[in-house]
Amino acid sequence: MLSQRTLSVFALVLIVVLAGCGSSGGPAPSAHSPAPPATPSSGPLTHLTQNGSYLGDMDGDGQPSVGDAIKILRIVVGLDSGNGRADANQSGSPDVGDAIKVLRCVVGLESWPIGIYQPDEYEFDVQWDPSTTLVEESQLALLKDADTDNHVYTFDAAGVASSGLDLSPGRILLIHGLALRKIGSVQQVGSDLVVETEYVPLTEAITEGTIAWDRLIDFSAETISTVTVAGQEVRPRADGVVPQFKFTVGDFTYDIDWKLLGDKATFKFTVEKSLAGPAGAKFVAEGEIRSFRSSDLIAIKGKQLQNFDHKLEGVEGDLTLSLIVAASGRDVVNLEPTYTLLTVPFMVGILPVELTIKIQFVINASVPIEGSSQISARFTYDSDLGLHYDGIDVQNDARLGDLTMDGDKTDVGAGAAIGVNFGIGFPRIGLSILRESVVGWAQPAYLIGGSFTFTPPCKEVKVRFLGAAGYSLSFFGKGPKFTGSTTFFDQEKVIFRSAECPDTTSAALHGLHSLYLQTLGQLLGVDSMLMPTSSLRHGYLAYPIVARQPTTPMGEVLLLK
Repeated sequence: MLSQRTLSVFALVLIVVLAGCGSSGGPAPSAHSPAPPATPSSGPLTHLTQNGSYLGDMDGDGQPSVGDAIKILRIVVGLDSGNGRADANQSGSPDVGDAIKVLRCVVGLESWPIGIYQPDEYEFDVQWDPSTTLVEESQLALLKDADTDNHVYTFDAAGVASSGLDLSPGRILLIHGLALRKIGSVQQVGSDLVVETEYVPLTEAITEGTIAWDRLIDFSAETISTVTVAGQEVRPRADGVVPQFKFTVGDFTYDIDWKLLGDKATFKFTVEKSLAGPAGAKFVAEGEIRSFRSSDLIAIKGKQLQNFDHKLEGVEGDLTLSLIVAASGRDVVNLEPTYTLLTVPFMVGILPVELTIKIQFVINASVPIEGSSQISARFTYDSDLGLHYDGIDVQNDARLGDLTMDGDKTDVGAGAAIGVNFGIGFPRIGLSILRESVVGWAQPAYLIGGSFTFTPPCKEVKVRFLGAAGYSLSFFGKGPKFTGSTTFFDQEKVIFRSAECPDTTSAALHGLHSLYLQTLGQLLGVDSMLMPTSSLRHGYLAYPIVARQPTTPMGEVLLLK
C-alpha cells in the first residue's frame, strides 16, 4: 500500500500534469518510446555500451524527484515525447506505475536507483567491394517478387535500366533488409528481369568494416514481431497473453503456456504420456525468464573476419523442473520443435538481424511396471552467454553468477532397476544475419535425474545446470573448423544419495548412468563433437564420453569405459 504522503504527492503531480504545466502546446507526440530506426545511420559510435543512466531519472541529475514523476506522466498522457528511461518498472512502455515507482523512491519506500537504463545502440561502418550491387531501401519498388526459398528475385526491367543497377552475372547482390547473394544468371521475361542467385559469404561483399549492436531484448509487443501458436506465427497481443496450445509427437503431448510481461516472461511447459490405468509420465517446467541484452561485434579487414563477439548479457531465470512417472516403460526424447516460440527482428544498417527463442525437451527414462518416481527441483540463476573469435580460434566468453539448485521431492523406487531423467534447454536463443544462421543456439539448460537399483542397493537423485551453444562462422567466410558446439559452464549437485551406494560400478549402475549422460550430451549438443577426455563427473563414477552422428531423430551417444 502507498503511504498517505506518497498519495498526496502523486495527487499533486496528477493535477500539475493534467493542467499542462510546462507544455509548449501543439499536437501531442506519441506516448510510447520510439523504436530504433529501421536503418540506423552509418558511422562509428563513440560509446557502444557506456551510455547508461538510471531508470526513472528523467532530468539526469542522478536522484529521484517529483519532477521526474511529472515528466513520466507527461509522456503517459501524450504531452511529451517518449524516453526509454520513463519505463521505470520495465513493463515495455511508460505508464502511471512508473511515476508511482519513482515517487516511492522519493519518500523512501523503495531503494534508489531502480535500475540502469541502457539505450539501444548500433554501428554500421563498412566499405563495399566494387563487385557488390546494393539495392537501397529507396529502390525496393524495383523488386517485384522475392522467392527467398529458391533465391530467385524478379525486378522491373525498365526501372533497373533507368536506375543504373548492375545485375550482371557474377556480381554480388545485396537487397536492403532481405538478402545477400551472388548473381548466377539473369533472364528477361517480358518486362521482368528474373535473377537466379547463389550463396556468398558476407566477407565477399565487405572489404573493411565494423558492424555492431547493443540492445535490450525484452518481452513486450513492441520488441517481438511474432509468436508461434500451434505452428502458426501471430502478432503478440498488447497484454502479453499468448494463447495456450498443445501438439503431439510420438507418445507425448506437449502443452505450451506462457505470457509476455515486458521485463520478463512466465511459462509452464508440460510434457505428458498417458497409458492405461495409473501408468504414465508427466514432466513439467515452470517459472520465468527475464529480459537480457544482445551485444555483438563483427570486424572485417581485407575481406577477412578479424573479430566476432557474440554476447547475451543478463540471461537470468527462476525455474522448477518436476517429473512424475509410473510404469511408463522406455522413453527417449530429444525434441526441438522446428518453429520458433518468438522472433525479435531489427536492422543494423541495411542488414536484417534476427534473434529467435526456441525450446529443447530431452527425456531418457527406463521405468519398469513396478517402478515409479517423483522428483522436483528449483533453479535460480544469473549468467552471460558468449562466444569470441579473435582471428585464430573460437573461445568461450561466458559468466555464471549466482546459482541455486534445490531439490524438493526425491522419490524413486521399483522392484527392478529404474532410471528417469528430464531436461530442457530454454531460452534457446539463435542469431541470424540476412537469414543466415551464425549462432544456431545458445542456451541455459536444466536437468533432473533419479535412479534406483537393488543390486547393489543404491538410490540417487541429482540436478544439473549448464550453458552451451552451437555456432557456424561460414557466413563470415570461415571453414568447417569454425563450426561446432561448446560448453560454457556445467554444475551438478547430488541432492540425495543413499548410504548403500557403493564406490565401485556395476552393470546396473552403468546402464542407468548412461541414460543420465545421454540426456546431458543432448543438452550440450555433442552429437557432432568430441567431449573433453577429462570426463564428466557423476559422484563416484567418471566416464569419458564421445559422440557420433545421430542414427535416429533423437541422436545416439557412445559411452566408453
